[in-house]
Amino acid sequence: MEFSKPISGEGDVLKTGTGTLTLKGGNPATGTFTHQEGTLKFNGKWSGNFVKKTNANLEIMEACLVGKKLTLEGGNISMNLTTGTPSQIEVTGDVEASGTNTLSITTAAITNFPIIRATSGITSTDPYTLNMPGMNGTLSVISPSQLLLTATVADLTPPVPGNGGVIDGTATQSEAAINWTAATDNATPQNQLRYYVYQSTSANINTIADCETNGTLLNTGGTVNITDYTVLGLTPNTTYFFNVVVADMAGNKAAYNTKELKTLTTGIASAELSNQINVYPNPTTGQLQITNYELRIDNVEIFDVMGQSVTVETWHAASLQPTTTLNISHFPTGTYFIRIITEKGMITKKVIKQ
Repeated sequence: MEFSKPISGEGDVLKTGTGTLTLKGGNPATGTFTHQEGTLKFNGKWSGNFVKKTNANLEIMEACLVGKKLTLEGGNISMNLTTGTPSQIEVTGDVEASGTNTLSITTAAITNFPIIRATSGITSTDPYTLNMPGMNGTLSVISPSQLLLTATVADLTPPVPGNGGVIDGTATQSEAAINWTAATDNATPQNQLRYYVYQSTSANINTIADCETNGTLLNTGGTVNITDYTVLGLTPNTTYFFNVVVADMAGNKAAYNTKELKTLTTGIASAELSNQINVYPNPTTGQLQITNYELRIDNVEIFDVMGQSVTVETWHAASLQPTTTLNISHFPTGTYFIRIITEKGMITKKVIKQ
């Protein structure tokens, strides 16, 4: 339905039902127009108060004027800023907004465009939210009279994994070290790209969705600007699959190519080496004793559960101490892995910090 002739008088108007009503032209009516249900295409002027209820869908066609008070109680408000006369609401009185008013706006890039102007009442962006597919938008206010929109074209292009997405890596009995070439992106600087490292015991982490559904995320929250990762505490003689997902600052993601690695079988020599090193107490609240039996320890490195090195201790090659003390009392509570390099090889021990 369309009102093509002016509405006048002092009475109120109530729009109900699920249908669409078009309100055009200059309407000198001074009563209150209540938009309760359905769709109203507003293109012109209402001289009295205007109330929009939460279940109503309001479409602002070009520039519209409310002669007295505008009350917004939530729901959708559609606007188009790409036409010759952009959608805009002018209010001679004040604005009272509550609930969540969703502004569904079609626009190109724009800066500080006043989508609502009033005498008073615009003091916060809290009652408003934006729905602009393909665009990034920010609302601001010039209190108490303007609600402003700044919009930029959204970045929808995912990063490009380096070297065609190839992941290289090696594995020992209990560790895997993987590395990859840094990705590039059309908008996010290379050193601001975030990488998520996933692990699985099945070949089921080939895509982004597969990684997020089937994989175990090793670095919670991802890590910015890394190109290698060490995974500790693996089971000997076991096949593992690893993949990396890279994300830009807009949240676009891309997956590398899955890397398959098999840990080495634990031999007699490796088992004997592990038996010659004792780390205690475990769990510990701070002090760790590393006891060796006729082995020279050259290097001790501690990793957190995300494979990040947190401390390194190096001894002179000539030293042969039966017991070495490490203080990890300043470490957060959690699980750590201690990599011990000896004159006869490397072993890894898991430690719980309480």
